[in-house]
Amino acid sequence: MAYIIDKINLLENNKVVKCSILIQGSTFRFIENNLDKFRFMKMDLSAYLMMPGFAMIDQTVQHLHDCQTFKKYLKHLILKGCTFLIAAVDLSSEREWNEKERLIRKIMMNSSIDYSFAAKVPLKRLNPLLVRMLKRRNIPLIIVDIKKEDEFEKVVWEWVREALFPVQTPIFPHFSAKDSFVQKHLQLKWLNIVERYKLPSVKECPKDGEPLEKDALMKIGLYPLRCEILCGSNVDYNLFPLIDLVEKNGQLDYDNHNPEVIVHNGIVLKAGERIFFRPGAGKEIRLTAPGRFKINSVPHFLNEGVVELE
Repeated sequence: MAYIIDKINLLENNKVVKCSILIQGSTFRFIENNLDKFRFMKMDLSAYLMMPGFAMIDQTVQHLHDCQTFKKYLKHLILKGCTFLIAAVDLSSEREWNEKERLIRKIMMNSSIDYSFAAKVPLKRLNPLLVRMLKRRNIPLIIVDIKKEDEFEKVVWEWVREALFPVQTPIFPHFSAKDSFVQKHLQLKWLNIVERYKLPSVKECPKDGEPLEKDALMKIGLYPLRCEILCGSNVDYNLFPLIDLVEKNGQLDYDNHNPEVIVHNGIVLKAGERIFFRPGAGKEIRLTAPGRFKINSVPHFLNEGVVELE
């Protein structure tokens, strides 16, 4: 069934613009200033700001083996506007993957939103065999846990870079040092490694429950089919009451508000106070083309003066 979301507010370049969107099934078909030429049913949503559904990385869900605990935690993420979850799995070596994969798939089979997987490994365990194994299994993201500086010397970066070719599976850093000075030093060291070996990465792995930004979405391979309001992309979106988001300084503050309406694959997940939890409705999405829009996958932040490079 096709219908039109009329007079909806979208955020483009930090400005609110009003447009109309034709939706057919689970796909955005047309986005124009107006769609008066079409005779489909219209919904006037001029009082709302539409944001794309959020994708989030989560390192907690792997431990939630109880169905009720998983359901409660997933509802918590959905309330924040999450419509796509990347469930991370702790992995110390490639030999553990089969068992860890079986367990995480068993947990996620009850998910009501779509999902994919990531592998989180200690930096010192990063090697070509592990990278190639994860690529064969279409794992679109590797997270490396970085604790000490000497771990960098235990990785043969040239071989890791070679193993990444030609599919640019991104490697995101997670800094677990508690001392802020040490953490900053490790981050600078990582950025230099990324620049030197042209690794697909970001400045730091987003925290659990934090929406991924466009640069990360591109590297993982979600953009533009997911987490974006574009012609041809998937109908995942969040609606925020526009009046609640306008602060006194005229800025939009959607980061500190939960959406009033959440739609996933064209079906309402949340409306007002009601959540429509549908166990098993979510599907695993295999992301087979990470970094498709960034051939060199060089992080944009390396040009922001964060670190001086030779």
